[in-house]
Amino acid sequence: MMINQLIKKIIFEFLNFIFQSGKYKFIFLSFLLSFIYSNKINFSAKSLETIIEGDIEKQIFKDNVVINKNSMKLFTDKAIYYPNKKEVVLIDNVKMYDLTDSLFCDSLILYDQDYKSFEAMHSVNFHQQSNQIKCEKLIYESFKDSTEKLIQIFDNGEIIDSLRTVKGDSIYIHYKDSLINYIDVLSNGEIINYRYAKINLRERAQLVEDYITSKYIHMSFTDSRIKDIYLKGMATTKLNLVQDTLIQGLNKATGD
Repeated sequence: MMINQLIKKIIFEFLNFIFQSGKYKFIFLSFLLSFIYSNKINFSAKSLETIIEGDIEKQIFKDNVVINKNSMKLFTDKAIYYPNKKEVVLIDNVKMYDLTDSLFCDSLILYDQDYKSFEAMHSVNFHQQSNQIKCEKLIYESFKDSTEKLIQIFDNGEIIDSLRTVKGDSIYIHYKDSLINYIDVLSNGEIINYRYAKINLRERAQLVEDYITSKYIHMSFTDSRIKDIYLKGMATTKLNLVQDTLIQGLNKATGD
């Protein structure tokens, strides 16, 4: 292990010396890094510094950093790769694109594993095909040899889609076959649900708001539709009673 680290260091220092001012530095360095790190994770950047302290190696990439891993493509101002820990720390102006998903945040830890796993931190804005997630910390983990994945969001978390917003301090979203299987809001849960209804038969349908709060909320889904909702702890509901698109009244309830 130590010999390989020393060989890498010699190569990187040699390249930085030879191509320090050459216009082909960026292209050649990108090619070499892609070769060294195999098909798992590839880097390109304008500058690279390798530091070995004891048994710990870290490689610091700066300026126009681009990282490719499977279908993911990430951009950042600075990235630090720890080969021994198999993780990459991205710092400042982080952008991630993966098929129909896109994520923006201040910092991110990407785990160099066969399956998709990362942690995003500070001003996280995660756009998926059917919803948007906002929070201060997000943990994304797909499970090996499985169609399931789990997204954990913390600190002022919000899940926003076209007709619903779910809020909470800690929220777990479980997916199966790319669809939401269940959502657990573990602290200070709030659901704002919108639907179209008429105040009277002569008026056009308009958006009306249903409102639910509780310390803990569990929602299970079938084909992206809510199947069941379970509330526990200081629950409050304000639900419009709608029949044949016509509002019949408002149902308010509280309980533990």
